[in-house]
Amino acid sequence: MLRRLKKRNSPKYGSNAALGSDGVATPDAVLQAAEAAPRVFNIADYYQAVRLMREKGHSWRDLASWLKQFKINVSFAHLRRLYVQEDKRLSKLNERQLRELGMPEELIEEFVSRDEKIDRLAAADPEDEDTEGKDKRR
Repeated sequence: MLRRLKKRNSPKYGSNAALGSDGVATPDAVLQAAEAAPRVFNIADYYQAVRLMREKGHSWRDLASWLKQFKINVSFAHLRRLYVQEDKRLSKLNERQLRELGMPEELIEEFVSRDEKIDRLAAADPEDEDTEGKDKRR
C-alpha cells in the first residue's frame, strides 16, 4: 500500500501542485497537472496496425512487446481486451460512420458484410423453425 501511495505522489501525478492556505491544491494547479498527465493508451489509435499484425499471425504477446518499441506499454491481456472492445464498437457503426472515422475501404466492406451475415442468420433463425414444428405436432 505504501508503495502505491509513493508512486501516486510522484511529480508526474502532480504532487508538486500549489497548495492553498487550507492545504488543498488550487483548481489551477490541478488543471495544470491534468494537462501534463500522460494520455491513457487508446487502442482506437492503433487499431489498424494491431489488426494488420494479427492478420500476419503475430500473437498478442508479440504485439505487446512490439508496441513497447514505440514506447507504448500495454500488457498482452489488456491489448487483447481493448482490441475486442474496439472491434465490437466498430461493428455497431454503419458505413457512413466508419467512413467518417477514416477507416480503409477493405475494413468498411468487412464490417458491412459482417452485418449482412448477421442479418441473414437472424432471418433464418433455427429456433423459430423448431418452435413451429412442435406446434404442428400437437
